[in-house]
Amino acid sequence: MVKKRYFSKPRLLMIRSLEDVQSELEMLGIAPEKGKVLSHEMFTFYLKLEKMALGLAIFLRGLVDTLGGKMLIAEEEHYKKEKIDTLIVGNWSFFKKLSFELSKHPAPFKKLSQELKEAAIPKLLDNNNLILEWNGRKIDFSSRTYIMGVLNVTPDSFSDGGKFFAQESAVKHAFKMAEEGADIIDSGGESSRPGAKGVDTGEELQRVIPVIKSVVKEVDVALSIDTTKARVAEEALAEGAEIVNDISALRFDPEMAPLVAKRKVPVILMHMKGTPQTMQANVYYHNLISEIIEFLEERISFAVESGIERKKIIIDPGIGFGKSIQRDNFTILRNLEEFQCLGRPLMVGPSRKAFLGRLLKLPVEDREDATAGAVAVAVMNGANIIRVHDVKKMKRVVQVVETIKRSEPFCGGQKRD
Repeated sequence: MVKKRYFSKPRLLMIRSLEDVQSELEMLGIAPEKGKVLSHEMFTFYLKLEKMALGLAIFLRGLVDTLGGKMLIAEEEHYKKEKIDTLIVGNWSFFKKLSFELSKHPAPFKKLSQELKEAAIPKLLDNNNLILEWNGRKIDFSSRTYIMGVLNVTPDSFSDGGKFFAQESAVKHAFKMAEEGADIIDSGGESSRPGAKGVDTGEELQRVIPVIKSVVKEVDVALSIDTTKARVAEEALAEGAEIVNDISALRFDPEMAPLVAKRKVPVILMHMKGTPQTMQANVYYHNLISEIIEFLEERISFAVESGIERKKIIIDPGIGFGKSIQRDNFTILRNLEEFQCLGRPLMVGPSRKAFLGRLLKLPVEDREDATAGAVAVAVMNGANIIRVHDVKKMKRVVQVVETIKRSEPFCGGQKRD
């Protein structure tokens, strides 16, 4: 005999956002207007501040306590270090009040207030709502994830082994990727695989410029030039490329930043330790995510000081570039949302990379299924651009994940409008 139940089986809800809380409250019969207010009180955020001077941390903790939040500091650290890490816990309403109170104080608290407004709080409320506009193009990153197709014009690419090295085949492949739904096509003439030898400027120009000239006549998607050399970028932009993808984050060529600033085009800044020749030689991080964020923050500041508009900067944590194959790349994918504190669109490129091959013991030509798994996690965790080789398959993955992210509970047997 089945025992009568007086209530349903208890279950823990997977609440990931304010919208999730609001949906649950609406299903309880709470009016949307009231639910929005209540969700701000119910949803908890965790804000980490690192390397803060001890005196400032103690003062901030007093302010946090006064406003009803909680700030955690390891007690024993008070007597051992001049700078410490802290964790602040509170709801959205608390962080809004904290930002307002901090604005009344001099630097560095005024700066912290501004950074909460520009990065942390907007991210928590509306996924940054970032919009990139240039040369008559517009990309709204709040609407969907964008696809960047890879066009390697090199004889020694790790992923396609020079398959598209010839100009005719490269142009055909670019056209194919555009038909399959690529939003951006990224063309590069110098391999950046671990240990790859560099090529001189003349050789790189001979590889990419004819391809770019031909591709712009065939496709109507934005073209990106993947290079660390200002001269290559300059000639590529002159022939119709519209984005600069610099894996050195403007470090290798002192002329690159002034060029990007002058041309007013978007630039992708990537994290990498060392160079492609040395990046895997001594891979070690004390705090992986924090160190990558610190690097990217410094490069964003450098770019802005060089005259590049902040709103035209895209960041890339550099999957596979100076990261341990066993752990680091997986850690980055798991914690992608933390990079949104920088307030810039986030590009991720896991396609066919060695960390996937090592995990599953697969050759590079058989890593598309593994890539699909990494892409799905990246999109779920906030990637704005996915850089991939197989546009058709990965676009399908992105569409499925985005549908899951947008899905809402059914209320009364009908889906909410």
